[in-house]
Amino acid sequence: MHKMKSKSRSGVATIRRFSRAKAQGEVVVGEAVAFLRSLRDESADIVFLDPPFNLGKEYIPGKKSLDRQPEHSYRTWLFKVLYESTRVLKVGGALYLYHLPQWAMQLGAFLGENGDLAVRHANRKYRKANELSPVLFDRVLGISGRKGGLYVDPFAGAGSGAVRAVAAGMRFAVCDLVRNNCSIICDRLDALD
Repeated sequence: MHKMKSKSRSGVATIRRFSRAKAQGEVVVGEAVAFLRSLRDESADIVFLDPPFNLGKEYIPGKKSLDRQPEHSYRTWLFKVLYESTRVLKVGGALYLYHLPQWAMQLGAFLGENGDLAVRHANRKYRKANELSPVLFDRVLGISGRKGGLYVDPFAGAGSGAVRAVAAGMRFAVCDLVRNNCSIICDRLDALD
């Protein structure tokens, strides 16, 4: 495993920048809203959101679950994520939201009331649970991606989205709250060369 250096910026830290012919982008550790606030307005072609579902999952072993908040607090946080996501999305860009139906409907309504957006909904495991299939990312990137465009994922997990974005010729800016997940992402991106 490689050493990771962190560069701090307002609640997030850059773990690693990639500037190779194949992989171009950055992996960041930190909270999703802070990460999104660090990005330029209208810079992303795709924003992919797969937030924690507020079901009490333990993301950091031995630490009290951050994935269990009072419903009003969770909703407010999700609205902040959506606001920042739409701010960084280019005109004509695509926002993909992967969530439980009860929340997806509320979040879709929020987007409809607070923005002029068209929202598209959308076998190897690198961690124990909830890694999305690369096939899902291939469909997202095939529908909305463009070579050289920017793929943004503030809940990157094991990095399947970043790996598939690189395969599609896109740049990436991805973030996860769990430092170990960021290390996994970097290892997977290194394996592409």
